[in-house]
Parts: sequence; C-alpha cells; structure tokens
Amino acid sequence: MRLLRLAVTLALALHVCAWAAPEPTAPAWNALTPAQRSVLAPLAQDWESYSAGQRKHMVLLANRYPTLSPDERSRIDTRLKGWASLSKAERQKARENYKKVQKLPPEQRAVVKEKLKQAQATPAPQPAAPSPAPTQTP
Repeated sequence: MRLLRLAVTLALALHVCAWAAPEPTAPAWNALTPAQRSVLAPLAQDWESYSAGQRKHMVLLANRYPTLSPDERSRIDTRLKGWASLSKAERQKARENYKKVQKLPPEQRAVVKEKLKQAQATPAPQPAAPSPAPTQTP
C-alpha cells in the first residue's frame, strides 16, 4: 500500500511538473535563418513583441514559403506587409473581427468573405486634389 501511494504521488508530481513547465521560447529574430528573415522581413521591427505561439506560426509559414506557388507567395508577401503596417490597435481589432467571423455559421462566413473580397478588389477612393489657393487681385 505504501509503495502504491509513493507511485501515485510520484506520478502526480511528474504530471504537475510537466504541466507547469514553461513553454519553450520561440526563436529570437537573430536566431532565424537568412531565408526565414527574408520572408518575415516586414515583421522584423515588431518580432520580439509577438507571442511565442505567433512567432512559431510565422516560422512555420516561412519554412513552407519556398514550396508555395508564385501566387501564394505573392499573397503572403502582401498580407505580411499589410499586417506590419497596422497599428497595435488595428491589429487587435482585426483579431477580434476574425474571431467574430469564425463564430458565424458557414453560410454567413462565406457571405462575409465574399464582401471582403469585393471590398479589397475595389480601389480605395483617391482624396480630392487640393484646390489652388485663391489669388488676390489688388
């Protein structure tokens, strides 16, 4: 009986230690390969502010990048540049919107995606050119 208690206690202790072990850290920018840094260059300035999970996800993306079609690579390049250009508040809003869309039923999600595609395909309106300053005649 004593041996059984000891075994259970040891098993619980190992389980708790494994559960409480810190998550291995994601790579620092300088630890990335040149190829990974090239793909992820738009994110370089904010790299250390991303969570370990976000960095790991991006490293996986960078590792897959060479196997992607030219169209897929172009799409990823555009999206990374667009994401890097957003402010922290805009990124947070984008994450919240993404979560909301993911909770929608598939039909509604398809409608939202289609509207987003249409909005992205429509060029943004150009601001009106400033009118020339009125000339004064003496």
